[in-house]
Amino acid sequence: PHYYFYAPKMKVFLNDMVIAEPIYLTVRDIPLVFAPFWFVPIARERKSGLLPFKIGSSKEEGKFIKQFAYYWVINDYSDLIFMIDVMEKKGTKPQVEGVWSYKPYTAGNILTSYINETDTKRKRYAVSGRSSSEKFILGTVMSANLDFTSDKSYIPDYAAEKELWLKKEAVSNISISRSLPFGSNSIHAYRRQDFEKDQVDERLPYYSIATTPF
Repeated sequence: PHYYFYAPKMKVFLNDMVIAEPIYLTVRDIPLVFAPFWFVPIARERKSGLLPFKIGSSKEEGKFIKQFAYYWVINDYSDLIFMIDVMEKKGTKPQVEGVWSYKPYTAGNILTSYINETDTKRKRYAVSGRSSSEKFILGTVMSANLDFTSDKSYIPDYAAEKELWLKKEAVSNISISRSLPFGSNSIHAYRRQDFEKDQVDERLPYYSIATTPF
């Protein structure tokens, strides 16, 4: 409630977007930040455009601007969000999130983030995503889950969702399988990172076969 955006002139394109010329970030009725224009999508369907962001401060991060993002609709089946957090004490943390759906061939999502902290000089990152395909190579079915984190405290330090603060492990796996007349055969790979014990359990690609009872 202590800040808002103000524009003396706005043009509304129905079911398309709103263009503001210029726009001011006002804190306690004092204009502090200026941009010559800004546009916000208002269409019912998916539309590329800038997204709302957050401004604030904290003891650990100092003054910050978070979730400054551009939403890019690539086509009817996929989109990307380019996002950046700028923190006075920590530095800059870019993020990229992608979602796609080309069913039955592939569908999934991926989220990556990285920061080289200015106060600790640590390079930290997280990569997570899911993908599945009902028609993979040579008639196979594929499912994959990706979850890598640089260290056990990265998620609690930066995740906005409180339920992620209690995350105790990161599990990545991939499975490619194909049905046979007598059952199915599969190739798997598995990796589990235990944050509490600071251990990593990996199982490199291995083969399994399951038969159908007669």
